[in-house]
Amino acid sequence: MKYERINYRGAGFIGSNFSKSISQSVNSIVVLDSLTYAGHLPNIESLITKTSNFELARGNILDYEHSLECLTKSSIDAVINFAAESHVDNSIVGPEMFVQTNVLGTFRLLEASRQYYRFPLQERRKPAFNSYTCLRTRYLAN
Repeated sequence: MKYERINYRGAGFIGSNFSKSISQSVNSIVVLDSLTYAGHLPNIESLITKTSNFELARGNILDYEHSLECLTKSSIDAVINFAAESHVDNSIVGPEMFVQTNVLGTFRLLEASRQYYRFPLQERRKPAFNSYTCLRTRYLAN
């Protein structure tokens, strides 16, 4: 059985390599990434341009509503979180962003997942939102 998956911060080094490694064994991969200093489009360019089962939804792990919408619209079966602020130098200069992403962001992702998974599968497959913001994104070289 093939699964639908969503990766948070999947455009970073670890997340992009994970997505590449599972791209042939899942029906669909949705990567939600804010594309900050660690997330780079070139890391997932081959998935965007050569893989029909890949979708990039730009967004922030702190945005509960967007996370819940992506889960619902894409009928996600599994959530894998690679989102983390990790550069020690940056944590010394601005520790608040680390707490926001690593603690509060993970909490909001867990809450969105808990909300999504509490309904039976047939209920989750029904449309829950009027607009679909998790659109397939094509990489355009600048």
